[in-house]
Amino acid sequence: MFGKVPVKQRPRHKDGVLMTRPLLFAFLLSVMVAALAACASAGSDHKIAIHVLPHSSRACGNLPEVPGCVDINHTLAGCGDVDVYPVIYDISGITGIEIGLTWPEAWGSCAFTPCGMDFTISEIHWPGDGISGTWLECQTTRSIVIGFGWLAPTSAGLICPSPHRISGFIGVTDCSYAEFGPSAVFCAGVCGAEGDDPCGGPSSEGKTWGSIKSMYR
Repeated sequence: MFGKVPVKQRPRHKDGVLMTRPLLFAFLLSVMVAALAACASAGSDHKIAIHVLPHSSRACGNLPEVPGCVDINHTLAGCGDVDVYPVIYDISGITGIEIGLTWPEAWGSCAFTPCGMDFTISEIHWPGDGISGTWLECQTTRSIVIGFGWLAPTSAGLICPSPHRISGFIGVTDCSYAEFGPSAVFCAGVCGAEGDDPCGGPSSEGKTWGSIKSMYR
């Protein structure tokens, strides 16, 4: 009469609390949701800024080290050829990036070389062009320089991160493969234009995409 309870019906216990199969499933689901939420929130606070330096011989093997916002050079006083480095920082793990660049059209084209990613699609030559890139392994460094471009500014202006021309998206894919836009973007200024301070200051909120577009209408 009091035979052994079949395995498929046997209740589970968690901290002394009786758990039937539906309750166990609900408990496991809540744990998974909490874990994914933690991953999502960790990947959603990244920022994107432009690091600028006077032009010199560059290659993917000798990119400048930009470990944090204080190391980002956001303003160059003079005109002439400059090297442009998009930097993603305050990240806790990413597997992909989608980004465009924009600058005054009068400056002409940009020669951009992506670096470090396992796969890239598209190219950046003209204002508004963008690239999509992925890594096979989760990247857990706090900042990543994704490549370098060569521009020849002839007047005061800003070089800004922008959404990819085709997808309309700017941001990253985190290590749980969820997409997030940046919490802020910061432009670099050249030829007398003041760039955004990527650590705060007067431009602590960064620029919205709408405000960036309005500069070049």
